[in-house]
Amino acid sequence: MRFPLATQPKQLHTDLEVPPESLQPLARRQEQGLEYYGDHVLPTSKRRKTCSQDTPLLQACLLHEPQRQVPFWRPQHLKPRSKLTAEDEAVLKAAGWGSSGPGSWDPAFLVSEEDKLIVEARKMGMQWHEIAQHLPERTIGSLRKQFGNSRPKPKSDKPRRPSAPLVDLASGRNHPDAINAPGALKNAAANNSSSSQGNSTLNPFRAREPSPAAVDGRSASRPSSAAAGSAAAPGSARATPSPAPPHDDVGDIVELNSRRLSRNEESKGQGHVQLSKPLPSAPENFTGAAAHDLDNIDGFKFYQQVAVADPDDAARKYEFDLADPTHCACFNVRDGKDGSPIISWSNLCSLYEMPDGSQWAEHGNLVDAEDLEELASKAGKDHKQLLGSAGASDQELFKKQGRCHSRLENIEYECWVFPREFPEQQQLIKMLPQAYTNDLYYWRTMFNPVTFQTVVRA
Repeated sequence: MRFPLATQPKQLHTDLEVPPESLQPLARRQEQGLEYYGDHVLPTSKRRKTCSQDTPLLQACLLHEPQRQVPFWRPQHLKPRSKLTAEDEAVLKAAGWGSSGPGSWDPAFLVSEEDKLIVEARKMGMQWHEIAQHLPERTIGSLRKQFGNSRPKPKSDKPRRPSAPLVDLASGRNHPDAINAPGALKNAAANNSSSSQGNSTLNPFRAREPSPAAVDGRSASRPSSAAAGSAAAPGSARATPSPAPPHDDVGDIVELNSRRLSRNEESKGQGHVQLSKPLPSAPENFTGAAAHDLDNIDGFKFYQQVAVADPDDAARKYEFDLADPTHCACFNVRDGKDGSPIISWSNLCSLYEMPDGSQWAEHGNLVDAEDLEELASKAGKDHKQLLGSAGASDQELFKKQGRCHSRLENIEYECWVFPREFPEQQQLIKMLPQAYTNDLYYWRTMFNPVTFQTVVRA
């Protein structure tokens, strides 16, 4: 886009007291390529460095006639047209700007130019901490939550089982951001149409029966993404969900993660972690005494629920209840080699407060196939028998035997992990009406992190 030369102030703003002759030197520098067009539309004293919070849409760009919008400072956290609220629309209409015709605003300009640069940087392979160094107003956590999932992973060259298409939970339709394996959707639709003529809608949560040759069931086709799966094979009966596998995850392995993140005063103050629903006694198989090297748990207080404020968004809270074992927490466990935080997948077992006032969670940990391979390599063990002949799908996790204890203030995100497979579509929608498909996982194998032998095979 070519912005108007600085020799046209009357066309841009008629209320600016800037004589045209004073802009001639700037215009010549613009023609020589030494200055950007639009860089000096407003005098320095009249520019604003950031957008105000009350009218970000109107102050994010400078509107011209007959030209379109010309950004004159870096936009900050703007909304795409599809996410405009009724209040945003009212502000635009009150200012006399419609969605078409003369004086219109382009929806593309409602997306921050800074956001576009971040996307391009990620395509070039830049890590989050490298991008954050150039953006002092952004944190690594806020970048990951806006542009990536809670657990960004480098792409692996190893073959994975083809994933069926992701599905939007609210509509049951194919998710627009789904990345499907070649032919996955086509094959699933063909199986669905051949199995039932009365139901033409593809149900991604319908599981096939295990193959007789698969003794442990690992070669059976099953959901491999948040809303994955495929239609039943022609003539086969609907697979009946079996009871949840036993959570024999205690064993003799107890770990303590003493990591404590330094929060700013706003997030670390009163209300960052709120425990509720006190319990009369410790949950079954509580390992807090062993984790903290104590003889007893006198003075410990136990709770059923906790609400943890999002460190990057004070208005958002993650609420957990021990009554829902599938709702898991994501702890910031350590910093990776590139400086970005490593986030865990952790099922909560107990919530407690120690006599010194510190607040902790007893939890299990799950890992994906890449983490499993890394752990086995460090221990000098073979992990292939845990994967099985069919390998692991992108959203299959492996449960570590043992318990870990971490501070509640280290929770930075949430996810849902189901035993064995994903529930049926309607049941999942009822359980998680607002869940994101890339935050749903399942596990079928529990392993001993010392011997890397299978403890439970669901």
